[in-house]
Amino acid sequence: MLEKAKSCIESLQSNPLVMKLLHPTGILEDPISECEQAILLDVKATMPNGKEVILHLKAKLDNYTIDVESNTIKVNDVKTHGQMLNTFDESKVKYHYYREIALYMFLLSLVAKHKYNMPNPKKQANYLVVSTVPNFYSKVVPVSMVEIRKGFYEFQQLLRYSAYLMCYKGYSFDGEPGKFKL
Repeated sequence: MLEKAKSCIESLQSNPLVMKLLHPTGILEDPISECEQAILLDVKATMPNGKEVILHLKAKLDNYTIDVESNTIKVNDVKTHGQMLNTFDESKVKYHYYREIALYMFLLSLVAKHKYNMPNPKKQANYLVVSTVPNFYSKVVPVSMVEIRKGFYEFQQLLRYSAYLMCYKGYSFDGEPGKFKL
């Protein structure tokens, strides 16, 4: 298992496209590029019956870039893939990876707006995919804005459904007392 992990890391590190995304350079100033950072957000949902519930969101981004010079934010999400890389698109759809990356993009845009005064940055996202089967190939798969919009729509629907379950059905998602726990 350790050898497989090392091979995957070596594959990503030897891919110049991946390295360029993880270590971006700017014209006058290098962009902010961070790995393994968590973003937390509490969202208050008010239901038609007047009940309110707080939804706790947490995302741990593999890598992101905030480029103030070009007014661009970028999310790079590492994905291991247990098959040949040419089958990744099927997994992307099956596991709704675009929904996850849309959440990351939404939260990063809030950080850019409130911490770096970037109210409307350009948005970019990529999957950094590495196969966990020999020869451990890796590639960069850009995420389209259509996929991000689709993912954000799904994400919003799940938030609404979660708020509904908590307000009308007594479900609890965070260990707080409630009728049911998921």
